[in-house]
Amino acid sequence: MLCVAQPAAAQAMFPLLGFVNDEQATGPSVVHSSYQGANNAAAASAGHSQQRIQLEPSQLYAGLQAVSLAPASQGADRSAGPNLELLLKEATEAYRAGDYSRALALCQAVSAALPNRADVLLLMGAICYQLKDFQQCIVYNDRCILIDPNLAEAHANLANALQQLGNIDMAIVYYQSALRLKPFFTDAYNNMASALVAKGLIPEAMDCYMQALRVNPRLVDVHNNLGDLWRAQGVLGRAAAQQCYLEALRLDMLYAPAWRGLGDLLRENAELVQALSCYQEAVRLRPCYADAFTGMGVVLKELKRRPEAEACFEAVVRLRPSCALAHGNLAGMMYEQGKLDAAISMYHKALTIEPNFPEAYNNLGNALREAGRYDEAIACYSACIQLQYSKAVQQAQLQQLPLQPDMAAVLAAAGAGGAGSVQGLPGLPAPGSNGAIVTAA
Repeated sequence: MLCVAQPAAAQAMFPLLGFVNDEQATGPSVVHSSYQGANNAAAASAGHSQQRIQLEPSQLYAGLQAVSLAPASQGADRSAGPNLELLLKEATEAYRAGDYSRALALCQAVSAALPNRADVLLLMGAICYQLKDFQQCIVYNDRCILIDPNLAEAHANLANALQQLGNIDMAIVYYQSALRLKPFFTDAYNNMASALVAKGLIPEAMDCYMQALRVNPRLVDVHNNLGDLWRAQGVLGRAAAQQCYLEALRLDMLYAPAWRGLGDLLRENAELVQALSCYQEAVRLRPCYADAFTGMGVVLKELKRRPEAEACFEAVVRLRPSCALAHGNLAGMMYEQGKLDAAISMYHKALTIEPNFPEAYNNLGNALREAGRYDEAIACYSACIQLQYSKAVQQAQLQQLPLQPDMAAVLAAAGAGGAGSVQGLPGLPAPGSNGAIVTAA
């Protein structure tokens, strides 16, 4: 549980490790080329509002990375000419090959002749999502819903774009409508959980993941995401998190995020050598895995292997230049070397990226204090205390919430606490075997 920072404790450096999920993605949703929905008038008569969605300005949420492809409709109309069907097939192949500009050009040619084809609009929306044109993705999916209000994939894809634009509340509404239309839509459950996490609704997010696992217990990424949420609960969720990560690895030993999760769990349990082995395995499987480099850097720093730790943090800044955590960790290394001006500058950059970053405020205060800039240091400590207090209140409220039956069962099966050593790690090197040394590129 997060504790309220006290002024006397403000001189201690907070660790800057956090988790940013790169692995919550589920793939975009496109309909088979034979699909053709009803026209706009029929959609309007079905009761779907044609009012344009108003988006709220906000930062993008990094936990979501993709949208979903829908299956063919059972009532498909095959009235399109063979040339148009061939173009649509080529567009789908280009999309799957990652040639999004060509895929969009082909789709636009088809859409000019067949403006009311829901499958074409859905594919165009998915392409725009991959091109990060989220506003246009919303436009295409909204038109798709007007043509076929029952196409769950269009609701889910529109929700994904809304989430990327920061309109989390509306995204959740569209995920819910997708799930009403298609109750076993695991991608929608997974991505709605990301939106709920962004809102701080952790029990609801965990329930979404569990709903997805009830539909398909072999979803490796969902086991891992659920493990991250359990781990974030501290000692209370440690055993349940371990169970989730081990289950993910039982299903797929080559799944790097589960190795990263186990590394985080071991690091938090002060089992640094085994944690380092887990991070090294994650990086071996995914060489550009920023989260694993972050965890590895923290462990190496605690093991007093500072040059290697600094190399890890530099790698994270290269991989994720817009990540406040990456800049904060590298700033900590500068601070320890007495490079106060460089540390202060880097902490300011971290706070420009993420203003609600209490650890960065605390550590910036330390650097400013040592530089003799006392008024600025006091302001930073005050900001840190205020943010830590808000988090502590939220955590206390969370722990007072009753557990869902499934969550209580997971805790009971995992040992209701799990404060001891993480057991049963598959395929780890022997303790003391450090594997590859991470160096700056």
